[in-house]
Amino acid sequence: MRLSLFLMVCPPAQAAVTAYPSPPNAVKSSVFSVLIDGTAVPVVKHMNYHYAHFAFSGTVDVAVRSPKSVSSHRISPASLGIQGNASGNELKFSMTQAGDEDSTPRYLVVQIDDLEKLVLLGDPPQSNVPPPSGEGVFNVVSDFGADPTGATYTQPAIQAAIDAASAFGSPSKPGVVYVPPGHFRVRAGLKVKDNVDLYLAPGAILKADDDISNYRTPRSGTIAPVLMIDRAANVTIRGRGEVDASGVALMGLLSQKPPVFLTQSRTNPRRRAIQSSEQGATRNLRISGIIVKDATGWSLELVKVKGVVVQNVKILNHTDIHWKIQNDGINATSSSDVLVNQCFVMTIDDAMCSKARYKSVGSMDNVVFANNVLWTWAAGVKAGMQNDHPMNGVVFRNIDIVHCRRAIAVDTKTSKDRGEEIPIAGVKFQDIRVDEIQGHWKISKHDAVEFQLEDAPALDIEIRNLTLPMNRPLRCRNNYPAKGVRFSNLVMAGELITDVSQVTLAGNQAIENLTFATDGSGSDSADRRDPAE
Repeated sequence: MRLSLFLMVCPPAQAAVTAYPSPPNAVKSSVFSVLIDGTAVPVVKHMNYHYAHFAFSGTVDVAVRSPKSVSSHRISPASLGIQGNASGNELKFSMTQAGDEDSTPRYLVVQIDDLEKLVLLGDPPQSNVPPPSGEGVFNVVSDFGADPTGATYTQPAIQAAIDAASAFGSPSKPGVVYVPPGHFRVRAGLKVKDNVDLYLAPGAILKADDDISNYRTPRSGTIAPVLMIDRAANVTIRGRGEVDASGVALMGLLSQKPPVFLTQSRTNPRRRAIQSSEQGATRNLRISGIIVKDATGWSLELVKVKGVVVQNVKILNHTDIHWKIQNDGINATSSSDVLVNQCFVMTIDDAMCSKARYKSVGSMDNVVFANNVLWTWAAGVKAGMQNDHPMNGVVFRNIDIVHCRRAIAVDTKTSKDRGEEIPIAGVKFQDIRVDEIQGHWKISKHDAVEFQLEDAPALDIEIRNLTLPMNRPLRCRNNYPAKGVRFSNLVMAGELITDVSQVTLAGNQAIENLTFATDGSGSDSADRRDPAE
């Protein structure tokens, strides 16, 4: 199946800008203001950075104003080639919307002097926006009385709307749950069911209660996610609204004395934002356009899904490395026919992963992470660490890693718990570009590629068109070697790597049959793949 069957390609359009309203509970930035083609876009202060969310088409002029004169700036990802012009306290530049859904999205990280970072989330315009009322539309406020002010707990009303939409819906006509602008206070385990189209309007936020006394914390130390796709089929979660897990407050993270690496416990529980149920399969799932915030576990976890597209989803998590946590961005866990496309992740832990966690599924097949922009203190892209069954047809391609500690990771850590040695094999990494790479207080190593092979080897790994700003090690460690690692067009510190003498090999295990080629292929090479190809 070709990529065109998974994605809709939009025709060119004249420049137009839509400034999305901030949720009612948002904190307005006191540092930045943003104009897009003269339209003021709200800027939200979020943890230790700021973000502005808008849609546009065509080419637009951007003006960012800061509290002091701009002396230095950086606009990432560098691959977009966006050049800024600073004058006084204003930084100006232009950008053009992505030409189609198989190219780099316009999600930018702007660094001005030593100020906190500004994230610009420039979505394409929405399409097929549902009306707030009508046949098959279940409005959580007007039909079910959900409180849009955030003053009261409103999850039962939203669950009732989902239940009604599921009862109405069919595979050809799902019931629409319409969440209008507002602050909707929820907690955990809001169940999304069969044949439901959950639409979060711009300015809507499903905000988890941040009072830990209102939750049941299991012995595992993991609170249920805000949204649970409950073994469902034909589910869509979309819009330009937000899902906020309130993870940092519920974990009590910032009450810890830094630097600290905090793992989950009953006292300091973690939580995901969105997850599909591990109790059974989910089929035909689409998640698009929304912002997912403040998860302290794996933010968006696709568990046992057969057929899923995650499109233009933005993950905005805690990023202060002095309080280190395990808050992965988007993970495909024992799922098949997966496309994670044109998404943005800003987090501490690994940004995007394929994980073979549930042996009962047999294998995970045809998993593609494509056209994404990532910022992390860990791995940009990773296969593992769960390796309880084979991974087949796993591809990471056209990825911009704005910041990381390691660009690529392959990790085998769990199969020996089941008495087996299951390699991670045949994973392909293509067109991976790194803007900045550095270590931190907990782990100073910062590697181009790291193989952590505790329970099994890595076999037949292909890495094509990897570019880094520094010459960093290729590391293999723990108990097994990596065998058959093939690089094509590896560039580090501006130097094309053609021989092992140009790289540093680190770790206590060998990388066997390591080769470096210069085949001249670019991002349009024959290895570009689709989820079901």
